[in-house]
Amino acid sequence: FELGFDPALADQVALATASRSLDKRAFKFTLPVSAYACYGTVSMAPIPTFDSGSVMRRTVNISIDGLFTFFTA
Repeated sequence: FELGFDPALADQVALATASRSLDKRAFKFTLPVSAYACYGTVSMAPIPTFDSGSVMRRTVNISIDGLFTFFTA
């Protein structure tokens, strides 16, 4: 997925730190009727990209290695 580029935001600082370390991290994905807790690695492009008339953004990739649990409503 892609994120708007703002290096001052805490979530982007955390993603950049996780990307540099390449350690396994826990993730939670919340959907309208369910939530998934899984673990894996994250990588985030260190250099933002931009197109004319668009915002600066970074590409983020998540590699899911396993599923802890999931919940349904």
